Amino acid sequence: QDITLDAKTPKVSVNGKDDQLITVNGTNDEITGKIKIVKKGTESQLAMWNQYYSLLGNKFKLTNKQSGKIYEITTDAKGEALVENMQLGDYTVEEVSASAGFAKTFKAQSASLKQDGTLELTVSGTNDEIKGENTLEKRDKDTDIEAQGQAVLKQAEYTLYYGEDRAGASSHKKDTPVKWTDIPNAKLLKGEKVKTSIINGQEVDNGENVVLNVDDKDLTVAVGNLALGKYYWKETNAPEGYALDGKIHEFTIAKKDDATKNIVTPTTKSLEQIIKAKISIQKIVQSKGDGSHSGINDVTFKATPINDTKAEAVEFTTTIKEDEDGFATTELLYGDWKIEEVEAPAGYEKIDPIYVHMSYDEKTDLYTITASKQEDGSKPFSTRTFSQSDDKKEQNANAKGTLAGTLTSSKALISLSRMTFKDNPIPDITPEKPDFQPEKFDLSE
Repeated sequence: QDITLDAKTPKVSVNGKDDQLITVNGTNDEITGKIKIVKKGTESQLAMWNQYYSLLGNKFKLTNKQSGKIYEITTDAKGEALVENMQLGDYTVEEVSASAGFAKTFKAQSASLKQDGTLELTVSGTNDEIKGENTLEKRDKDTDIEAQGQAVLKQAEYTLYYGEDRAGASSHKKDTPVKWTDIPNAKLLKGEKVKTSIINGQEVDNGENVVLNVDDKDLTVAVGNLALGKYYWKETNAPEGYALDGKIHEFTIAKKDDATKNIVTPTTKSLEQIIKAKISIQKIVQSKGDGSHSGINDVTFKATPINDTKAEAVEFTTTIKEDEDGFATTELLYGDWKIEEVEAPAGYEKIDPIYVHMSYDEKTDLYTITASKQEDGSKPFSTRTFSQSDDKKEQNANAKGTLAGTLTSSKALISLSRMTFKDNPIPDITPEKPDFQPEKFDLSE
């Protein structure tokens, strides 16, 4: 401010001159204030879950209601931002944009800087963490939601894994299972939690791992409340009649914008390959009299599904294989079948029907295939056993005797030993002699 000395003010000597009037000019510093903003995660507070969350970069706008002056600031890695030398007055503190991994949920607040009041203020608030979910559909690769043969789609089990290394308060290594107890605690949306599984014939305790059996109605599993990052589903226990799906089904939960708090990722799909049985036949005919025989071509067999096996009938015909006659091969869907000779070669009898039966023991992970002349499958003349490995390298300890093969994600075929069928000649029918003699009559009388 300026201070002027008038005539009544005592005079002074300035530079040897008496009675001089002087003017003194001066200023006072403006009183200012400062506001500090502290932002935290609603759930995580200051402990970021992984590398996709950060307190750094949250932008705020502070507007003086009296002068209209605007201050813009950005938070540091601790979630703090400080504005100094602010005009006194009433302010509105508003969030402009949220930092990585967070939604824009910091509530607008008012703050006042007054000379006779507080000149330093702290405004605190929280931002909600962005999370996400994923749904996996289980489907037959050929028939979609309809199971084939006697296979069962609804018993498939899937495990959720981390698709990358995670650094932060909830750190994890790639390819380790997600646990229900992992921050922020996954939530079951579809399917059924599986506590124990039979893997390669052995009981496995799943503990807190996220392992789900598909929902019986829509054949899906779904999990929500997952932190941002990369994940994948993997089938770890195949259902009856299907080979294990060996593919991993990846999905990524990433921030979309400041408003979307729950990211619904695109649905993933797991396609199942039904187990098939290779049936090999050699057809021979035996000549009359001397017992010699030979393979014969162009004889057609028909395999008809029975016992509620969902499939179409299959016909297959004998032909030449490796310079030998009478061979026929086909593949039948997992289930029960009746095999008949459509028409026997001229002069020969048809073979009796053959019944092929396939079954699965879920407690041992063993498949059995048999061939019998009995409709109920009893008294089989051919039997083989196969193991469902669930893609494990160890041999199934439940297998007794010779194991014919192991089913994997890349091998969905079981088989019977080649069956040789012989058509016998139609036997000659000799007319029977009458067992009575005509009576003799004496006609001379």
